[in-house]
Formats: sequence, C-alpha cells, structure tokens
Amino acid sequence: QFKAAGDMTASANLTGSVVASYSLTPSLRGRRKVHFRDIPGVQVIPSATGVWKYYLNNPTPGEGSFAAQTIGSAKAQIDHDFTETTVTVSTIAGFSRVARQMLRDLPFLQNFLPGELQEDYLRTEDNTFINSLMGATSAYTFTASVLVEKFIEAIAAVMGRDYDPTAIVTTAANWGTVMNTKPADYSLPGGGSVAIDASGNVTIAGIPILVQNGMTTGKFFVGDFS
Repeated sequence: QFKAAGDMTASANLTGSVVASYSLTPSLRGRRKVHFRDIPGVQVIPSATGVWKYYLNNPTPGEGSFAAQTIGSAKAQIDHDFTETTVTVSTIAGFSRVARQMLRDLPFLQNFLPGELQEDYLRTEDNTFINSLMGATSAYTFTASVLVEKFIEAIAAVMGRDYDPTAIVTTAANWGTVMNTKPADYSLPGGGSVAIDASGNVTIAGIPILVQNGMTTGKFFVGDFS
C-alpha cells in the first residue's frame, strides 16, 4: 500500500518558513530639497573657534553729511560708525549606535546611516535658523489679500530698504497656492510677475520661490540673504 502523492505546498510540505529575498535599498523618507544653507546668498563660514565676529555698518553715517560746497569753503567732513557683533557658535551633534549583528544582517545600513544622519543634522540646522530668524523679524501688515500680491508687496518692502531680494522661502502649500492662482484672482502686474521655467522652477519678478518645509504653515520669508 502506498499513499497517493499530492501537490507540494509550503504549508503541507515545509517545516519552518520560506526563505525571503529582500531589497538591499531601503525605502527612504522624503528629503528636503532646499536647506537653509542652500538659499541663494546664505554663506557657510568656516571658523577655527567657537566665537565669530562681524562688523555691522550702522544704517546712517555717524556725523556730518554731504552738502553743496561754495568756492573757497571747506568741504563737509563725514564719518561712519560700525558696531562689532559677536556670535557664539553653538554645536549641533548626535550619534547612532548599531549592533554589529544588525550591520551584518542588514548590510545596507553602512551606506544608509551617513546619509540619513546628515539629513537629520540639516533639518535641525534649518529649524534652528528659521526659528531664530522668525524671532528676530518684526510683524508686517499686508494690504494685499492674494498670496502672490503679498509676495510682491514683501519684495517691494525689502527693495524699499535698498536691499536686493535673493529668494522667497515658503512652504509647499504656499507654493501650490501660487501655482493655482488664476488670472481672475489678481490684477496686473501680479498676473505678469509669476514665471515657471521648463524645470518647474517658479519665480516672482525674477526672484525664486524655494520650498522649505521647516517653515511654519502659512509663513514665508522674502529677504536679501546675502
């Protein structure tokens, strides 16, 4: 007497579990496309110490001013004042500890961790600078209601202080609002100020809109970041 043979299946003919195959490339979280240090005009300045100084030219000359000179009279004398500003550098740091067995079992970790830790660091750096800048910026009251017009009004405010705006930094939601703005939502010149190139880069009056999702919802910066 022989038992009739049946179709082999993992549940009926396998003691244990099926050997799994897996990808050596992990599915990553989203990466921020723009970090604070990527904003046009922002500089990364090396320093050998934890203290860095710069000299702020006071907005108006100290004493004296240019004036019409009559023949034979002395020219007006002018001086300029500076303020020494000291920045005490803070350290942003962190580390991960991984068991050797985990590195052995998941070999992709050796390449994954450096990039992921760098992203962690840059996001922390972003948030540090954004919060600091937000805290140092006075509130501005807009007369415009449409976001595109607010951007233009903010650009004009910066230009009104004799600075040249280098970037508009805002959230992805605000970027979407600009892209969805219809001609009926504003009057010219707002309608003719927004441009998008073949790569999808958006500018207003030639000033790039940069998406930085570390920004608070609904907020934006327009500034001369140099």
